[in-house]
Amino acid sequence: TNSIRLMNDFTGSGFKMICTGGTMRDSSCALTGSIACQTLAKYYVDFAFISCKSIDLKKGIMESNESESRVKSIMMQQARKTILLVDHSKFDKTAFVKCDDLARVDTLVTDVPPSKEWQEFLADQHINLIV
Repeated sequence: TNSIRLMNDFTGSGFKMICTGGTMRDSSCALTGSIACQTLAKYYVDFAFISCKSIDLKKGIMESNESESRVKSIMMQQARKTILLVDHSKFDKTAFVKCDDLARVDTLVTDVPPSKEWQEFLADQHINLIV
């Protein structure tokens, strides 16, 4: 993980945690930058659980910060399957920088059923929807 918060939350859990290293962003407690990217490029995982600032049918997955966006994009590349976690407020919005295409996503998890247009898009793209 590149999340200092997750590292702290799982202290004593018995899980083996690997931290990316890198430059910490105070606002998110996320580690980013070249060190984090180089570390992630060395690992392959079965599942990547990714959140984002917004998603758009045409623009894809977006973030508010370029360095966090790069880390997430690399993690999706290194994963066998990507699970995108987004609440209903993220749909049909834009953010500062594109992180990746929705085609990279295998499963989308959200709290409220998305619009019919989104449901049809996800079905057409063979993206599993979990509400």
